[in-house]
Parts: sequence; C-alpha cells; structure tokens
Amino acid sequence: MRGKRWSPMAKRPGRNAPCPCGSGRKSKDCCMKGTPREAPLTGDTVPRFHEGGDGFYHLSAGPGGAQEIKIRPYTVARAMEDPEVIKRMGPLLGREMEAIWTPKRAAALSLTEILNRLGEYGVHVSRAEFLTSVEGRINAWDISYLWRRRIRRGLGPHDTDFLGLAACELWKRWCPETPSIEMIDDWMQEGYRMASPAEVGRKCDLWIRVWDTLRGRFTRDMRVLDDTEAVFSGTQSLFNWVQDLSVEILNAALGDPRYALLGIRFMREFLDQFPDEHAHLILNFRCDLADLHFYLGGDMEGERLFLEIIEEFPDRPEGYIRLSDALTSSRRHASGAVDCDRAIQVLEMALSYPVVDADDYDVGARLEYLRRRREADKRGPG
Repeated sequence: MRGKRWSPMAKRPGRNAPCPCGSGRKSKDCCMKGTPREAPLTGDTVPRFHEGGDGFYHLSAGPGGAQEIKIRPYTVARAMEDPEVIKRMGPLLGREMEAIWTPKRAAALSLTEILNRLGEYGVHVSRAEFLTSVEGRINAWDISYLWRRRIRRGLGPHDTDFLGLAACELWKRWCPETPSIEMIDDWMQEGYRMASPAEVGRKCDLWIRVWDTLRGRFTRDMRVLDDTEAVFSGTQSLFNWVQDLSVEILNAALGDPRYALLGIRFMREFLDQFPDEHAHLILNFRCDLADLHFYLGGDMEGERLFLEIIEEFPDRPEGYIRLSDALTSSRRHASGAVDCDRAIQVLEMALSYPVVDADDYDVGARLEYLRRRREADKRGPG
C-alpha cells in the first residue's frame, strides 16, 4: 500500500513532507493531524440541508451554520444507514428516524409497491415513460424533480426522499445497462466494504468496472479530477478513490499478474486523461506504473520508467526510493533476484544531488540499511 506498505526503514514523514497517503498535501495538514475527537451533536451542530436547485443538497453545519458544502441527496440518504450516524442523530431525531427513507428501505420494496406508492402522489409511471426520462441524464434523482412538478400537494422531506429513491430504484431495475451516478456510487461503496485481503481481487474487478464506466463519460477538457463533478459526485471523492484503487491494484498484483496488467492500463488512462492533476499525485501514479512492470518481471521497463521520473524530478526522493525498493524486493521479480548494489547506487545518487526532504524520507537511513544487508549477504548464513 502506498505510504502503508511495509518497509524496513519505514518512518513517519516530516511535517513539511508530502503526506505518504498521496493526497498531495503536507503531512502536517493531512494524516499527521490525526483524527480529531468528534464533538457531541447539539441543537446548534445538527446538520441542516436545503435544496439548492442544482441537483445538490447544501449542508449547513456548525454554530450558526457557518460551514456549508454541497452533497448529493442520495449520499445523504445513504448516510442515514451508517450505524455511527444513527447513533449520533437518533437521540436528536427520536421517532422521526423510523420514517426516514434510505436506499436499503427503498430497495426492499417490490416494483408493484414502488409504483403504487408513486400513484398515491398522483405520479403514474410506465417503463416506456421512465426510459424516455432517462435519455440524456446520468443522475436518477433528477427524475424525481420532474415528478414533483405533477404533485399538487405539499411535500415534506420524507416525501421528497422517497421520490428520489424510487427514481433510483426504477433506474436500477429498468435500465441497469446505463448506470446512474447513484449506481456507480453503490459499486464504489460496495468495494470499500470488501475489507478482507481475500477480497482484494473482487474489489479491483468491481472498481475497474467503476473506472471504465466513468472514463466513458469523461471529456477531453476534463484535465483535473475537479472537472468531473458533472459526471460523478458521490459519497467518496474521486481524488481519494483513484488513489485507493491504485493501492488495491498494487496489492492484488502481488498475487495475480492479471491485476498488474489492469493496473498498467488504468494508470496510463488516468495519466492521459488528467495531465494537469496535482503534481504529487501524478508522480505517485507514475511510480506505481513503473512498479507494476517490476511485478510482471519487466525489470528493464520498470527501471526505465523510474529513471525517467528521476530525470524529470531529480529533486524529489520518490523515484529514487521506489526504484531502490523495487530492485531489492524479491516479490517483484519473476527470478526472485535482488540487486542491492544497484539499489545502493540509486540512493547514493539521491543524496549526492541532493534531493529535498531527504531526512524526512529517511534516504540516508535506507542507504545504511542496504549497505548492512549487502554485507550480511556476502557473509552468508551464520
């Protein structure tokens, strides 16, 4: 795992070093912050939502509603299935929690039950009419806004949630071949629930399906991930998710070369689509791409790619460190051979440049470790 994979010289990065999680932020502004203790919810801190007329709910939170973010209605509905959210919100909402519509509650309804409930609002929907509504859309919830124009009585928040979730369910059942944003979000979250190492292959297969679906909707003018909001905005940000996918592919590729090939395709497509993305993310993905060639036994190509990175970013330690790791990790070589001499040469080159943040990335300590390892190998067993 990038930033979490085992290394004999692993050490917490310096406060001003790029965070090893790959976020592109400095460690002091990212993972080094730790997880703050959640403040108890009070009447002043209960999140408040209002529709913004742009397909999003606008969330106001904090004292006086000082903080505001945009969030998809479907994401809000799914959040109400989270045990932690229920634990925190339940005492404040009381019996109203029982009336809240969630994706699971809507999915438990039969097709007849969904259509009958819609009929109670005066919304009568046929499959043909629904498929016509889908044309030109990627967000199922938007269809519920069309239905609401037909309804003559006032609607409460539970009514609007049901209408939105009903649209999501009909989309899943009537046109699954054209995934909605909500369906893609579901697949993404299903992958996050696959936490067992034994499920890493299934997770990668599912997430590559997500990537392939999204990639078909990206346009050439989308050159950074923030440009993609029109085609996806869900529970997880794409900026975080693509890095999580990269980590899982690297883990899966250790046991199955098929995932190395999938990963090479994914990373090349990503780098081609988003050339203007954060430089640290691009650097990490290029290192991952080079690593995957080592996983396949393509040491010469992997080293060539790392040397390109070093040439373009001679002041950054990542290329040197990742190449030295690849040269000394028997798991990444078909032959099982390691090359301590070459790895030492690479790290010596890093220190002679010298690279920035060398101490934060333990370049010197890594070099000393490899020198001791080389001497131990020469002495042999005993």
